Amino acid sequence: MTYCVTDDVVYYIDFSDWNTIRRVNASGTVPEVYFQFDQRITTLNAADGILYFSFNVVNEEQDGFIVASEITVNDLNTKSMLYHTKADTGPLCTGPDGMYISINTAKEWHGIQWIVPDRYLK
Repeated sequence: MTYCVTDDVVYYIDFSDWNTIRRVNASGTVPEVYFQFDQRITTLNAADGILYFSFNVVNEEQDGFIVASEITVNDLNTKSMLYHTKADTGPLCTGPDGMYISINTAKEWHGIQWIVPDRYLK
């Protein structure tokens, strides 16, 4: 996914600068740079105050999917990294217990859970 919506804010990968995530309010405010990274960002998702994105391209498939080899989990407000893992993945999906990824070498989804700081527990 190259965009996601959470709390009436649209986060998206800037196709003119693949290292940048921009955001815009759903009401149509002027887009702003939200986050800049030192590598190409391939997919992102956000939920429950957390931003997930993958990077470090390993394969650009013929069907348009870009496979990355690393995933980072960040606090949506502070942008600080909470978790990092290496896993070849295309889409990033979120769920009640963490993140779900489709591993490049298999036709199945895998769930990844991590220890979440107390402030994210409800």
